[in-house]
Amino acid sequence: MSKNVEIIDNVLKHLKTTGKIVGTTPALKYVIDPGNRSRILKFQSYNPSLTHDDFVSLIPSNIFSENINGLDDKSKGKKNDDQFLLIKKRDPKYFQFKDQYNLIFRSYNSLREYRRETQMSKLNKIRVNFKLPNSNFESVSILENYQNYIKNLSNAYDSMESYRENLSTFEKFPLDTPEESTISTEISKLRLLQDKIKAIESKSLLVWHLPTNLTPTQIRKSFWLYAIKHCFPLYWNNSNSLYYFAFDNVDDAKDFRRNFHGISFNTWSSSSSSSEQGEDESDFKMLIEQFA
Repeated sequence: MSKNVEIIDNVLKHLKTTGKIVGTTPALKYVIDPGNRSRILKFQSYNPSLTHDDFVSLIPSNIFSENINGLDDKSKGKKNDDQFLLIKKRDPKYFQFKDQYNLIFRSYNSLREYRRETQMSKLNKIRVNFKLPNSNFESVSILENYQNYIKNLSNAYDSMESYRENLSTFEKFPLDTPEESTISTEISKLRLLQDKIKAIESKSLLVWHLPTNLTPTQIRKSFWLYAIKHCFPLYWNNSNSLYYFAFDNVDDAKDFRRNFHGISFNTWSSSSSSSEQGEDESDFKMLIEQFA
């Protein structure tokens, strides 16, 4: 194991158990800027498949180059794809995509330049409309929710017990007075965690509309052809359920979604209990959401 991988593993392990990122500061030190000079841009979209490259492609080739005016010295000379971190807004407890992307910039000047240069750009033939958080507290909340999401998803991939015992839906992190280097430092930490969580996201799925009368063990047996590490309900009532599926590998996760999204569970289930209910098959048409 390389030194970098070992460091990331240690940081993630600490986050999963304490909700805090190890380092020189206690947890993530998100900044309350009295001038509300946000380093975050919000972008609303129902498309859950947008990538970092999609947002980089909106800017002219000369933006964020070494000679551009307005960027702080630490930002000059960095590559385009290193100027901001893209995170999807997800429910930290149930993991669903919440129709929003957040771009976290290294500096306010970088954000301002990006917003100015992309104001006429189009994404999927629609002109982009970036918005700033309504307040500094919303900016902090965006980062808090993302850290809680990382912690909860990491625990969910470990096991149902780990997820439920360490569930974190809100965790208050200390706020500090503005420091020029703080956000840049925390972005670097978040980037390390994001690289790690992407591996988990690629092997995870959310599955709606599985029969509520079946146990996770019975569901796994129904899909015995796929390398399902484990699955368990995140939400359920008398007529509906939302399951988290963890797979041992990326290929099986992709194949599972491709083969079963929109398919009636009764068509594939080997369990006789689902057919004996007399339920209409449309009640069990699975909707499957991928993370990555």
